[in-house]
Amino acid sequence: MRRVTMGALMALVLFGTAIQADEKAASKKPPVGEYKRTDGKNSVVLTISSDSIKLSVDSPGLKVKYETDYAVTSKGNHLYGRINKVTEGDKRVDGDVFGFDYEAEGDLLVVKNWRGSGAIGFGALFMNGNYKKGAK
Repeated sequence: MRRVTMGALMALVLFGTAIQADEKAASKKPPVGEYKRTDGKNSVVLTISSDSIKLSVDSPGLKVKYETDYAVTSKGNHLYGRINKVTEGDKRVDGDVFGFDYEAEGDLLVVKNWRGSGAIGFGALFMNGNYKKGAK
């Protein structure tokens, strides 16, 4: 009887630990989807897939489109990446790195503390703010 009780207790502890690990892993997943932010005449679209981001900025005097690779920190609240393809705009940013803190909940993605190397660092002027998922 004692062995059965100990076995059941061990199974419960291991099962509970596995559930906690799955919940933690889920919270570290990137905020996959298409997010849009419009501020007056400025429009920013982030299309985040499991392994890349397509970034598009359309503003008076500035129109750029980038493709990037990226990773998410182990805490799941900071994303960082590298521009690996410039499809429209200044080619000199190719290879620049960037990063930002984020909070994702439902259809809302909040980008804050944008920073980057070279010209991409100026993205803070456009990138910080609230994005709506699936907005057209």
